[in-house]
Amino acid sequence: NAFNGCENLERLILSRNLLEFNQKLDNNESPFFNLKKLDILDLEDNPIKKIPVNLFSGLEYLKVLRMNDVWIERIEKDDLIGLKNLRKLDFYFETNYFLKFIDEKAFEHLKYLESNQLKSIRYFIYRSSSSS
Repeated sequence: NAFNGCENLERLILSRNLLEFNQKLDNNESPFFNLKKLDILDLEDNPIKKIPVNLFSGLEYLKVLRMNDVWIERIEKDDLIGLKNLRKLDFYFETNYFLKFIDEKAFEHLKYLESNQLKSIRYFIYRSSSSS
């Protein structure tokens, strides 16, 4: 894990790093798993096409997630699992060329979400996974 020994890290800025996550992760394989005190995670402007299951496992105290201008094609129901205390989600797309689908339950477990910067969604992409 790239962040071993960084357990006290509170902010992690990884914007513009050409990050991609292509494989399914086991619960403790997330690169962020040991970052229990992480408060802010910035993944802006990376070619992330998919959010693997368990990417955010171990980040139950994360309060701010920035994923502006990523190349996400789909936001599935369980993609944001593990973010129990998330308060702010920045998912702004300069253009929504890549985003094609958002499951209607993708944000339902984010009980403390105060701010969601998900903007400019084409009307046909937000739908139930049962209809796709």
